[in-house]
Amino acid sequence: MTKTTEKKGFLSEPNLALWDRIARAVVASAIALAWYFGYIPADIAVLSLILAGALLVNGIMGRCGLYAMLGFSTCKIKKPKESKK
Repeated sequence: MTKTTEKKGFLSEPNLALWDRIARAVVASAIALAWYFGYIPADIAVLSLILAGALLVNGIMGRCGLYAMLGFSTCKIKKPKESKK
């Protein structure tokens, strides 16, 4: 197996549980609503909306890049065992 095929599974496997995905979507929605109703000052609005967008994308995809870098996962899906040839 080549290194490119080994990394392909690493990039596509989910590492967020359903509760984690829902929590990220709720926090992203709360940030967006706070901005919309004027609770977030203009000087930090852009950073807040970027954070909300990142959380929403992570929630939809079920994958967090920071979790992947740290080797952390809240998802209970077990990886299939690799066969050695």
